[in-house]
Amino acid sequence: MGNYLDNLALSARSAANTLSDTWKGYRENDPRLRVPRPGPSLGAMAEAALDRGFALAANLAAGRNLEERISKGFAQLAEAEQLFERRGWLADPSSYHRDPPPVEEVSLGRAVSQQGLRRLQYQQLSYPSLYEPWPSEPGRESWQAIEPNRRFHAYVLRYPGPPRPWLVCVHGFGMGGPLTAFTGFNARKLHSELGLNLAFPVLPLHGPRAPGRASGRELLAADFMTMVYCFAQAAWDLRRLVGWLKSEDDQPVGLYGLSLGSLAASLTSGLEPVDCVIAGIPAVDFAGLVRDNEIPIPGRKPLASEQGYQRLARVTSVISPLSFAPQVARDKRFIFAGLADRLARPYQADALWRHWGRPPVHWFDGAHVTYLMKSSVQRFVESSLATAGLTWH
Repeated sequence: MGNYLDNLALSARSAANTLSDTWKGYRENDPRLRVPRPGPSLGAMAEAALDRGFALAANLAAGRNLEERISKGFAQLAEAEQLFERRGWLADPSSYHRDPPPVEEVSLGRAVSQQGLRRLQYQQLSYPSLYEPWPSEPGRESWQAIEPNRRFHAYVLRYPGPPRPWLVCVHGFGMGGPLTAFTGFNARKLHSELGLNLAFPVLPLHGPRAPGRASGRELLAADFMTMVYCFAQAAWDLRRLVGWLKSEDDQPVGLYGLSLGSLAASLTSGLEPVDCVIAGIPAVDFAGLVRDNEIPIPGRKPLASEQGYQRLARVTSVISPLSFAPQVARDKRFIFAGLADRLARPYQADALWRHWGRPPVHWFDGAHVTYLMKSSVQRFVESSLATAGLTWH
């Protein structure tokens, strides 16, 4: 009973801090954000509070005794920083990424997903990922030991008959099942109404690739090389998937990412030519993401010093979309983001927008976890796909 009350008090204090931080952060102008910002509304404030509640839950799920893992994580970062410097990967992040081989061994099954009052027929595609970290990278053996992650999975909605354009929809943190993927991307609209073939790849450590029940939970630990490997493998897997789809149908292939899926999609678009890329509520700066979402919890030490965050930024530059020139025409790059977003804060989307040469962008007055409620977002996505020539007539 005592532990229960202690945990309840801890959660209450953390929730109070979260609400205070939400109000302060939403009212203050962020100097990193260079777009007009409307005054706070009750609706946007409530959405921002949901974002902070999500961050609080993630902080609590990571556990209270993180000191040992934090120490190990930063020791690996220091080792990685020296290695990356010696190998030239910090000076030329593209040299960190190897060209993956084409897909040869493919398994395709059939299943039914219940969504709403109608069913969506999909195939589950899988094949060996074949990704491995470089032999000298710290934590390589631990990464390779995650057996379920060594196989790539995707859910495919494909029309019979004449080939159609493909849209690869890359999910965010904690997703990875067909129902959450179909719902998060409004698959019925994209597939049934716009007539697109859709592929929903499962990110490393998520869904059937997770080593345990909780999808993506390993990304909450202070093992920062896990994040590097996660998105290096994500880009590797997406490049192979894009190549396989093009070889199957010889049709345009676009990428559409949400949240951390935007990081994967945007990174991939800097390594592989695709026909369009949509970055939704994007996270592109991992060090900033960690700093922004660390919520002070009584009894827990801060995650990192300023020097630690600088080291984290240097090492994770090899998986940052901001380190790569996009291999997509400027008029086929699109971004949407929430001005009240408290998970992937608006400056992240603004930085990507500027790096991409200021392509079409849609700023909605809302937050991260409620993007799906915004009809303007769906209209922007549909307009973007039409502009990129990825709709079926």
